[in-house]
Amino acid sequence: MKTITTKNSTRMFYKDWGFGRLACGLVLIALLLPHVALADTETATYSITFTATWSNQTHPHPDFPARARFSPLIGAVHGARARYWKVGQLASPGMELMAENGIIDGLAREINADISNGLALAVLSRPAGIASPGSDTIAAFQVSKDFPLVTLVTMLALTPDWFTGVSGLSLLDEQGNWVKSKVVMLYPYDAGTEQDGGFTLDNAPEPQHRPIYSLSGSAWFTHQPVGSFTFTRIE
Repeated sequence: MKTITTKNSTRMFYKDWGFGRLACGLVLIALLLPHVALADTETATYSITFTATWSNQTHPHPDFPARARFSPLIGAVHGARARYWKVGQLASPGMELMAENGIIDGLAREINADISNGLALAVLSRPAGIASPGSDTIAAFQVSKDFPLVTLVTMLALTPDWFTGVSGLSLLDEQGNWVKSKVVMLYPYDAGTEQDGGFTLDNAPEPQHRPIYSLSGSAWFTHQPVGSFTFTRIE
């Protein structure tokens, strides 16, 4: 038997084959496009919820303050060349003022100087203190691929120079994509600028400042966190 292939049938074969390839390509693009767009997004918008859990139940002590609270939140969106605090390093003047008195102006000035020098993107802050237990939220802030890091701190009141927070926390995952959400447990630190006199603001200054160190598991705190930050992507 002889097989005859006409020009029309050959033309129809290539036409159907070509259409099939096109359809498969369009389906593949539809499946991958949302992920590609997300991976290539240069900016993202997040909210932060601060949940304060510091109490005489989580950190029992006979002198625990009757009105435990945290100072107003203060921090920055910044790049890798900026750093505002780190365990083992001395506190800056702005960090000292925040940790001792809950005053945020000094640290805000340091961050604004970095913004002018292209090292940071924005100041993060809340105007009011937070009772503990309690919570507060920074409703929306933007990060970018050039400025993906967040530093955010708050003083524990009434204490000498004790604070908690995060330093240089990245909102990018290991693949360079924005995380959908992230929960960070918070632990207490000593700024090393005042002598420890217990739960009081009236303490003598350190003759020589000490590097920032952890207070977790000390005479004043258990190993439990004092709160948490929840970062949630909203755009």
